[in-house]
Amino acid sequence: MKRKATSAKKKISPSARPKKAPANLDAAAANNSRELLMVAARDLFSENGYEGTSTRDIAKRAGVNISLISYHFQGKEGLYRACLEVLSKAGLETVERVLKKPTSVEDFKTRLQIFMEDFIQLHLTNPATSCIMMKEVFNGTTNPIILELFRTKFVVIFGSLIEFLTYAQKQKYINSSADVEIVGMMIMGCISHVMRTEEMRKNILGVPGLLEPNTIDKTITQLANNLLNGILPR
Repeated sequence: MKRKATSAKKKISPSARPKKAPANLDAAAANNSRELLMVAARDLFSENGYEGTSTRDIAKRAGVNISLISYHFQGKEGLYRACLEVLSKAGLETVERVLKKPTSVEDFKTRLQIFMEDFIQLHLTNPATSCIMMKEVFNGTTNPIILELFRTKFVVIFGSLIEFLTYAQKQKYINSSADVEIVGMMIMGCISHVMRTEEMRKNILGVPGLLEPNTIDKTITQLANNLLNGILPR
């Protein structure tokens, strides 16, 4: 009696299959579609949140085929991560460039002010991504992507700031009585507070923003001076 042959082929998960570029998609078009998706996704994630945004919504806003989300980002989660990593990557680059060991009190003051200015400018040039991060953080997020980014990227940024302050304290550029952890939290808190209240000042209170082109330098100088007055040696 003959037995029927059974297939020994193992099913492959769709997510494990390599993504192929859609037909007739050249390099220039691929790069352009990736950027269009990033822009659309940032806006929609900031408006509706992660759960409230579908891949269909993103593709429609971007004006591209929905299959390109899988091609470029392996899905919605990858696209969300890519949007947020723009901010964290730029933050790490700022830390590496600015928070070098200060050589004097004046050098310390200058580097701290540049750090604050660059971080504020970073958020101003990435408003949608900044909005996503702030909403997630201040709403007590449990989103694993956000939590991972904070643990692997933003903890490094904050740690570098603490190292910078600790070194300055050892060199007696700031008071020995200053708690560098608290000072670091105050610096990041000031940056965050100014960013969060900017739209409220203009749209609700009807007063000029603090981060307009003609006021931003004054704002950053004032913030830095207020912090430094409490920690610089007397």
